[in-house]
Amino acid sequence: MTVPGTLAATVAEGSDVTEGAKSDAAAVGDNDGSISAKLRGLVKWAFERMPNSLGQKIMAESLSVTLASDLGSTTAPATTDRGIVTRPIPTASPAVAAAWTHATALDTAIVVACGGYDCCVLQFNGAGYSVGQIAIEATVDGTTWVAVSGNVMNDPGNRIILIDLSIYSGDIFVLPSGGFAQVRARLASAIDAGSLSLTLQAMDSVAPVFLTNVTQYDRTALQATVWGPYAHDAGIGSGAANPFLIAGRAHSAADSAPGNKVSATGDATRVSTDRDGVVHVRPHGARIWDAEFDGAAQQTNATLKAAAGSGLSLLVTAIVCSVAGAVDVSLLDGSGGAVKWKGRFAAATAPVAITLNTPIKLTANTLLALTTSAAVGVSLTVTGYTAE
Repeated sequence: MTVPGTLAATVAEGSDVTEGAKSDAAAVGDNDGSISAKLRGLVKWAFERMPNSLGQKIMAESLSVTLASDLGSTTAPATTDRGIVTRPIPTASPAVAAAWTHATALDTAIVVACGGYDCCVLQFNGAGYSVGQIAIEATVDGTTWVAVSGNVMNDPGNRIILIDLSIYSGDIFVLPSGGFAQVRARLASAIDAGSLSLTLQAMDSVAPVFLTNVTQYDRTALQATVWGPYAHDAGIGSGAANPFLIAGRAHSAADSAPGNKVSATGDATRVSTDRDGVVHVRPHGARIWDAEFDGAAQQTNATLKAAAGSGLSLLVTAIVCSVAGAVDVSLLDGSGGAVKWKGRFAAATAPVAITLNTPIKLTANTLLALTTSAAVGVSLTVTGYTAE
């Protein structure tokens, strides 16, 4: 911008000592120098302290990082690591030590900060004295101290708040310290002679860890596919490794309760097999039933077995029938429904047993009905099961 009434001016390079020249040496620290020298010194200082690289070399689009020699140990994940890497955090505060004699003033104390630690430990030992007492006290606000109880390790069943040195000449005292800001050991009664050494320290009873590297997983990434040692239709041979087994429990063919028997409906159970490994399979479902009729009156759409309920069907697996004379006996899919089975008897017939390898299935929620063609004596038993 040109300001009216002014003249343009040009400063030759190096002519303004404040701005400086391009060749000015770098000025570092609290030293005099031109603006050019100060800027050059700042760039030089930053460049000399820049690490060679930053980040993790094993990760894509990341640079390596060199740890300082005074950095605490850490656990670096291998290239195949995934998930959480942990490193223990410090589990004890710095110990505070003291040496007391008969000349030590009353109420002299050693204090330890115990924030973040769940217990404090006082170790004491000495010789040459016969009396003296140590009070163990804690504070929350750093001002008001109150007596707290703990245990001397050689007398763990006795909780005390004042350590009597005429009883305990040397031991370890432990007390819970969670929530306290500080704990102290105070000379409550002077020792009469000799000396006493003490060490007070806050610590954790269980070493915690903190997370240094966490990878978040989608739950689908945690799914695993289990493969057996052999593909379908592969020969395994007698000397091959064991294949995966879907195992059952073998039971001898004897008239006794199988070892697989459970105590109640709904209990988990194993598959049952014979000693050849053949699975025991019944030709019917679990909900078995039977229905009977024995009479001479003619029947029309008589209910032989009530409907099973919504969504459930009756399935007939066997029929046993005998008649006293010529008659047709029919089983129907519901009252007045389709005939599912008919027996035509031309004369009196002894019991006939019919086993159905494929069961007769009725319509869902439909009763099983009986119809006879004449008033002839009929004895009928039908068995089956209920299923969807």
